[in-house]
Amino acid sequence: MALIFISQTRINSANYFLASDNLRLLGWMVGVRAPRSLWVIVVAALAYVLMLTDVLSYLLQALAWQGVLVTGWVAIAIVHIVVAGRTAGERATGTAWAVAAWCISSMAGIALLVLGSGVGAQVAPVVTVVSAAGVYGIGIIAGRYRGRTAVGGGDGNPAGP
Repeated sequence: MALIFISQTRINSANYFLASDNLRLLGWMVGVRAPRSLWVIVVAALAYVLMLTDVLSYLLQALAWQGVLVTGWVAIAIVHIVVAGRTAGERATGTAWAVAAWCISSMAGIALLVLGSGVGAQVAPVVTVVSAAGVYGIGIIAGRYRGRTAVGGGDGNPAGP
């Protein structure tokens, strides 16, 4: 217990020192000259105000949204590696399908996070992956069939017929 107390006190002291020093430098940049003790009091007040707000819930929500965005994009990248070709023409046209798939899947995942209950929030990344991979895969395959998208018309010409 003593080790935890000592290490946390040391870390928090270093954080207060750096925060007050950075705030002091910021004050100097805007023309405010004050002693370090005032900057320490300002940092302590700011830390207290932040503790009163529910910062962690905002961070958790931002991380959940980021998880949805990243899982959607990773699904698109994996489908592209597996299904689509690698020529410049294929990449150029496949980008439109990728952006569309990412937007659709991200909106679905974020909607589940915002509107859903606990279960909706739990399945949001899975729904994002499935919808991103599905939309992008269907777009690429449909483009191959029609011969006008990222993967060309099957005749070796990436731009299609």
